[in-house]
Amino acid sequence: MPFIAEQLFLLAINPQTAKPYYRATTALPYALNGALLAELMINGNIELQHKKAVVVNENTNDPLLQQTLARMKEKKPRSLKYWVQGLSSSRTQQEVAALLEEQDQLTVRKTRFLGLFPSYEYHLERNDLHAHAYRLFRAVLDKMSSQEPLDREEERYAVLLAFLHTSKLLPLIFKKRAEAREAAAHLKRISKDLPVSAEVKKTIDAMEMAMIVATTTIVVTSNSSNSS
Repeated sequence: MPFIAEQLFLLAINPQTAKPYYRATTALPYALNGALLAELMINGNIELQHKKAVVVNENTNDPLLQQTLARMKEKKPRSLKYWVQGLSSSRTQQEVAALLEEQDQLTVRKTRFLGLFPSYEYHLERNDLHAHAYRLFRAVLDKMSSQEPLDREEERYAVLLAFLHTSKLLPLIFKKRAEAREAAAHLKRISKDLPVSAEVKKTIDAMEMAMIVATTTIVVTSNSSNSS
């Protein structure tokens, strides 16, 4: 299971409503696509060539990453922005949820809104996910502050932090406003002098830009439709 997408989805679910937090509703589908692409970049399956995402290694044992690579291979190389938007967002969300259900981390319940439209609830098996994530993120931020190198797992947490920030979920993890600002400040500096590998810096920079463009596009499109 792709670590970044898995953790992002779990942390985006409001245990009170069994649905994604409202503040993340717009960004989450694109963030999950971005998380899969980030995982592929970190694993060396894809790389940026002339600002295009190119598949350079198809070896992965994860079925969801295999599917993502297969979809990318069906088309000529495109930008990360294209793939953040181009991968089927609803499909990605349900595929991630299905894999988490197989791991007994949540239970998916399908209902019908107004008896017609499918609606999904995601009932988490644990109610301490945010507290657990806070402790892990706090340790990563402390190492960043002291310029200590991050290990492979900690680098993935740095990437996950970037997606939580883009999805407007940082304040749910860092309850104190000062800590949320600190985390955001570290993420802004990550491409300059923070102790993470070059591939992680490149991944965060590229995915944040792609996410900003994708979510801005969908908001502008929505506003235009509403004003018509």
